[in-house]
Amino acid sequence: MRIAVFIKKTTFHKGYGGLETQNKLLCEGLAERGHDVTVFSPKFEIETRRKTEHGVDYVFVPCVFRSLFSSILKDHWYNKSYEAYSLYKLSQPFDLIVSQSSAGIGILKHKKDLDIPFVAISHGSSLMELKTVLENIDSFKAALKLTFQVPYSIYNILFKQRFFIKNSDKIIAVSNYVAKTLALETQSPKDKFKVVHNGINPIVNNNLLEPVNTNLLYLGQIQKSKGLDYLIKLVQDPLFNNVHIDVVGGGDYLEEFKSKLTTLGINSFFTVHGKVDYNKALYFYSNSSVFLFPTKRYEGLPMVLVEAMFNELPIVAFSKGGVSDTIINGETGYLVKSGNFKKFKSNLLKLIQNSELRENMRVKSLEKATKDFTIEHMLDNYEKVFEEVSK
Repeated sequence: MRIAVFIKKTTFHKGYGGLETQNKLLCEGLAERGHDVTVFSPKFEIETRRKTEHGVDYVFVPCVFRSLFSSILKDHWYNKSYEAYSLYKLSQPFDLIVSQSSAGIGILKHKKDLDIPFVAISHGSSLMELKTVLENIDSFKAALKLTFQVPYSIYNILFKQRFFIKNSDKIIAVSNYVAKTLALETQSPKDKFKVVHNGINPIVNNNLLEPVNTNLLYLGQIQKSKGLDYLIKLVQDPLFNNVHIDVVGGGDYLEEFKSKLTTLGINSFFTVHGKVDYNKALYFYSNSSVFLFPTKRYEGLPMVLVEAMFNELPIVAFSKGGVSDTIINGETGYLVKSGNFKKFKSNLLKLIQNSELRENMRVKSLEKATKDFTIEHMLDNYEKVFEEVSK
């Protein structure tokens, strides 16, 4: 099957995250299974127009991206992506379009003329993002920003997102929460959606040992909405005077977070590492006893939770969005009602003080990951959807 994939960024771009990583794994997995995969993405800072890696062809399209007038601007991504697609299909027609979020909307507008199946992958919804922003207002500047963001979000919810969902042949949602939310937001039938969890290659980590019981890990985007300030509150509780927290990742809150640690005089409880490559991340997983995920965001399905489970880490997390698709409460970790920091701390304390409990959860975490979150499991489910829409 010849597949065209549309995405706003790739792992070749700066500042990529879980969505781009999932797309890389998906496309390379499909290529290994014999599919011909071409990824179309805005060029942005990429110097080349084309690249091939691990059997996947990448096409980087020169364009502008953010604009309220995307449909009328000739150089906008939505129009340029369709031009690029039209050019590449001349040599050999594609059999299927896959759009990561709304990146393929420029193609979807021509779907009737193209007569080709269209599958969208949804990692969240416009309302989930808007609710995250509204619930995390903590300054006048943040509130002022909303005067511009709210109207655009409402436009997305009422028109753009609805058009996208209604006109796609199938929506693959990365979690049950995302599927349910989108169905309600767009008033679409439930059978329009198929839940396929993100998967990764099983991690071979020969350094997995039970570390000291005070070593905790946060790994992910360093953003205020990820709940990093809860970690500051955690170490200010005398019950956690002996913990050490590794904070790993990059993001727009990194420098402010580090500054807070210095101002409060609590640097000794933390080591802030910044963004690291995947192999270095394995080191931090293997030298930690508990993974912390105090998110304030309405999450799709965080890849870091899957990675933590494959590394046999019990997780303490706020149950926000699709987080509940990963953790079995009381078996592989603890799911805590969003914002209930007292419960978050008490569950974490149980794990710190009870090595037998940690060991049981380590075993259960790996079992859950192996059962539900392998790349092979993900690819099998994607191919079933592709076959269904292609009939």
